[in-house]
Amino acid sequence: MVTSKNIFFMTHPRPNGWPGGLSTLADREPMVFLEVPFYSSCNNINENIIFASKSSFSMNQDFPKQIAKFIEKHHVLTLATAKDEIPWCSSLFYAFIPARNMLVFTSDPSTRHINEGLGNKRIAGSIVLETSIVGKIQGIQFEGLLEKPVGRLEDELRSAYLRRFPFAILLDSQIWYLELVHIKLTDNRLGFGKKLIWHKNQPGSSVI
Repeated sequence: MVTSKNIFFMTHPRPNGWPGGLSTLADREPMVFLEVPFYSSCNNINENIIFASKSSFSMNQDFPKQIAKFIEKHHVLTLATAKDEIPWCSSLFYAFIPARNMLVFTSDPSTRHINEGLGNKRIAGSIVLETSIVGKIQGIQFEGLLEKPVGRLEDELRSAYLRRFPFAILLDSQIWYLELVHIKLTDNRLGFGKKLIWHKNQPGSSVI
């Protein structure tokens, strides 16, 4: 049953003059402002959910700060999968767990990208900055291992995801994660075509 109350989620910096009562989530990363119905009885909502604080995850010291900073600044990734030599791609909201080198997202287990990803767990993807200015082009291409978290790890990753996307608490969707194993960052601000390469099993990173 929908009550007369609404839940306001604000993950964009608060505009000047915005009512203070609706700004409890205003320090979130820039994204969207939503008004959604509040359901007085909804099985999808976990009343015991705990949102991860900004200090819950420390930075992996082996992970390049330039890459981590870029990933944390954005919120949509594209996954690339394939089956029987037929390619597919999908766009997803994500949360980044720097201490674990993980990208976390939600998807229904029946979706094409999940089925294809589980069939070949090593999948690719990208995160890009949309710009028409050549000197500002930035983006990463990555490889990762698709996994379904269980137990305490699932709770931890769900909390981190909900902290970034609070409206997802109304969705009954499975949490998944990509363990990053290879990343190439392109950043034209450092020079045309300048790239930073990182491999999970190789210490440090290389610039080309």
